[in-house]
Amino acid sequence: MANVLGYLEEIDDTRLVFLGEDPDQPDVFFLGFRNREGIDTKVVVSREAFDALMRLRLRIAIGASDRVSYPHGPVWKHHWVVRVEEIE
Repeated sequence: MANVLGYLEEIDDTRLVFLGEDPDQPDVFFLGFRNREGIDTKVVVSREAFDALMRLRLRIAIGASDRVSYPHGPVWKHHWVVRVEEIE
């Protein structure tokens, strides 16, 4: 995790968002969030997933009308799979 460098945006005195990359892992992005309670959450996503996220964000911004419900279809099986890692 020490090789991850990126950009940090502080939303207020507690909350923040971080987006970074590790040169040894060129196909993943590291997203970090800190909420009002000071709890850190780290999400590691593939380059393809990050690209899809950016396209989805654009669709929300332009108000695209082809929205679907969430969770969508039988793939989710109505449960979450969570992996917790601390942000250093």
